[in-house]
Amino acid sequence: MVGRTLSAWRTRAVLPHVSGRLMDLACGDNRVVRAFGSGVGVDIVEYQNVDVVCRDFTQLPFRDDEFDTVTILAALNYFDDPVSVLREVRRSLKRDGTLLITFLNKNVSRLWHRFRERDITPRPAFDEAELCACLAAADLRVVDTRSFMFGLNIIYFVKR
Repeated sequence: MVGRTLSAWRTRAVLPHVSGRLMDLACGDNRVVRAFGSGVGVDIVEYQNVDVVCRDFTQLPFRDDEFDTVTILAALNYFDDPVSVLREVRRSLKRDGTLLITFLNKNVSRLWHRFRERDITPRPAFDEAELCACLAAADLRVVDTRSFMFGLNIIYFVKR
């Protein structure tokens, strides 16, 4: 119940910033693509409504410069090798495209993962410095941020 509520809140916060051809990476139930009305939801698990099951996010089955918007919502910390995934996202993102990343602030994330999802993520949290280091290694950069969910969650706007 709490997870679904948070997911819906994230979707509402991100949707105004989605445009053009969309890929939602680690899409879960594909809520963002369905709410936007078009796009491709990609996940490693065949959840209901997933468009593409891809077992390795470092080798996405898309052309270079294919997407105007890529979203990674509350999922970057689940990737074993986030830098390699971000490099692959950069490849598939158009030159003027935007990557939208969300995650909880580090303290809240640590608590969430300690009690709720302790065994399914390689790292319970990122802070902005860690995110920026991963993005820089993938030749990406944060151009803006917006907090939502009473400041507990942040959208990072990322460009090539």
